Amino acid sequence: MVNANSPNAPDPPYFSESLFKVIISHCARFLNHSVHKQMYTTRPSAEAPVSVTLSSTEFMQKATEEARICLGMDTLKPSAIPTIQALLQQSAREIAFGRSSQGSQT
Repeated sequence: MVNANSPNAPDPPYFSESLFKVIISHCARFLNHSVHKQMYTTRPSAEAPVSVTLSSTEFMQKATEEARICLGMDTLKPSAIPTIQALLQQSAREIAFGRSSQGSQT
């Protein structure tokens, strides 16, 4: 039996880090940027040992950037269902922002 909490545990077959990041990026567009000037604080991690406070717009941009990087890395691997799902979600997000040519290329 595999411990899902261990760092070396494999991802479930229909989940990937890139799919998770694309979903976060897609959901972040629904943050109310004009009414709430909320600040989001990141947690310290191995990549960023210092916590950072971001506005909702900065959070959305960071989430989108991370999702694009993960998707780019996934395209170098053999195809998988989570990668296809992530590409479809990212395409929908690009089209929602009026970037239809990027959405059709994703």
